[in-house]
Amino acid sequence: MHTIFETDCFILRGSPLGEANKQIDLLTKDFGLISATAQGVRYLKSKLRYSLTDFSLAHVSLVRGKEFWRIITATKNADVSTDISLKEARESLFRIFALLRRLLQGEEAHGELFETVNGMFCVLKNVSDTRPTDMLPRISAIEELTVLRILFLLGYVKDDPALRTFVESSGFGDDVLKQSSDARKTMIAEINRALKASHL
Repeated sequence: MHTIFETDCFILRGSPLGEANKQIDLLTKDFGLISATAQGVRYLKSKLRYSLTDFSLAHVSLVRGKEFWRIITATKNADVSTDISLKEARESLFRIFALLRRLLQGEEAHGELFETVNGMFCVLKNVSDTRPTDMLPRISAIEELTVLRILFLLGYVKDDPALRTFVESSGFGDDVLKQSSDARKTMIAEINRALKASHL
């Protein structure tokens, strides 16, 4: 009898596997980054087909296999590609997904990491596309804050009093974004140092 686990997740990437299956990288709230298979998901009749599209936020039920997790059920809750109207905002989140695939090695529960990415997704949903050029600096600041927080949570960012406000906060309010703009040079330098130190 297999134990069924349930968790919220971001679907970072799916790849064809065999005739009709997919192997999917999930950033989960409860188990960190995992690789899971979805059987028969590429068939048009599959109930999972439209719930496991790349770059969506879903609630999934899983069982653990010898090599991969297996997805039993899934319910899509949101979709980056449709719920974020501004292209630059979508591309910003896609870069975060790519960074996570690069940095995360093996399974390790990290709820704060999931909440950091979910916070970015939620704030980008509210970015207006009516005056996109006005929003680009804000999107860049949100992305830089998210990268800094991810690197901090993974242990790559040193404890710097100049950056403590940003890594200890989980929000993206106007005050934090204004402060991060003023400290941007220091933030970028630390992000570049941390990425170099990761050797990934």
